[in-house]
Amino acid sequence: MITKMIEVDPLAADILLRAAERARSNGLTLGSYLSQELPAEQNGGHSHFSQREAWEAFVAGMSDWSKSNLPPGAFIDDSRESMYDDRC
Repeated sequence: MITKMIEVDPLAADILLRAAERARSNGLTLGSYLSQELPAEQNGGHSHFSQREAWEAFVAGMSDWSKSNLPPGAFIDDSRESMYDDRC
């Protein structure tokens, strides 16, 4: 076991204390218990599902931004040829 001091808000502290109690009552360490409850955290917080959600949120955000910041019907040519046209 190691002891680490981290600063958390009161709600997070309460959640962690309750999780520690549940872990102890099930004969588990807090880490084992949280790994079961939060499976995405086992891989450093990455899972296929969370990456897809992040990508969809990014795309939706870019779409919203373009609707409010670009003129109607604007076309963006982001092909390699157009980006590096002057370097040939």
